[in-house]
Amino acid sequence: MKKGLNLVELSLILLAVGVLIAVTLPRFMDLSNQVNINAARGVLDDMRAAIAIQYANNSARGIYPAFPPSIEASMFENARIPVEPISNSNAVQVGSAEPAAVSRGWYYDRIRGRIFINNKNYASY
Repeated sequence: MKKGLNLVELSLILLAVGVLIAVTLPRFMDLSNQVNINAARGVLDDMRAAIAIQYANNSARGIYPAFPPSIEASMFENARIPVEPISNSNAVQVGSAEPAAVSRGWYYDRIRGRIFINNKNYASY
């Protein structure tokens, strides 16, 4: 009596493992993207809060327009502009509309006091 697996049995096992990997891998890849998007949403909330605080401070002092002209590191507790998790950049582009291109970091609409991920694919967050 022969012990062990023959070549056909071993090939079937490898095929089954390959199919399992092919089925589960896309789920993990999408999960990584979702983690980055959710992290970006959380950081956006922090940045929006910092803009709101600056707006309130400027309004209380009679400074108009009350929205800050740009995003500064001094607006944050640790004196650093937060990193945008999708592109891993803390650069801030200042403009007066929503982002229209794919770029890195943040996009700040200084007229309306709105902050976006500087990427038209994620501008709705």
